[in-house]
Amino acid sequence: MCGYCSTDGRCAVSKNGREPDICANVDTEHCLYKEYAERLVESGYGDVSEYKAEIERLRQEVRDTDKMARNTIEQYRAKNEELENALKQSEDNYSRAFERLKAQGREIERLKSEKKQAQIDVLNKVKDIVFDYLGVKNIKEAEALSLLDSTLTYDVVTCGIDELIEEVQNERAAK
Repeated sequence: MCGYCSTDGRCAVSKNGREPDICANVDTEHCLYKEYAERLVESGYGDVSEYKAEIERLRQEVRDTDKMARNTIEQYRAKNEELENALKQSEDNYSRAFERLKAQGREIERLKSEKKQAQIDVLNKVKDIVFDYLGVKNIKEAEALSLLDSTLTYDVVTCGIDELIEEVQNERAAK
């Protein structure tokens, strides 16, 4: 066997590639495959160095592209993490601000209620002072005695005070 064209015992010049014996009877000097291969190499077809260089250049380009892609991915991951942290901080800030706003709303309602109650307390005190001054216990006694016409108007003593008291009581009942 010439061994020039094959290492597995099959001759490259055999018609079907399955005949291991063709090369067995051929000397390396008389092998047609070797002869044709040498002619091709001499004609320049055997010079694959430029192809090898191109393959290496392409491999390097793939490595460079891969490295650049990995760097870009890492940059996007870092930016994504930064944005997620900023979003979480914004959500936390929003939650705290919203809770403060709700607390302030509750405080405003409490202060409104205290203001109304203070107004009621003052007006009740005025009523008590007026009734003490008139010598009566309530508005009905004052009306019966016809004392209101000469001292205070009916609207001041009853309407304003009683309406305010009723308004506060209605607000409390609605809650």
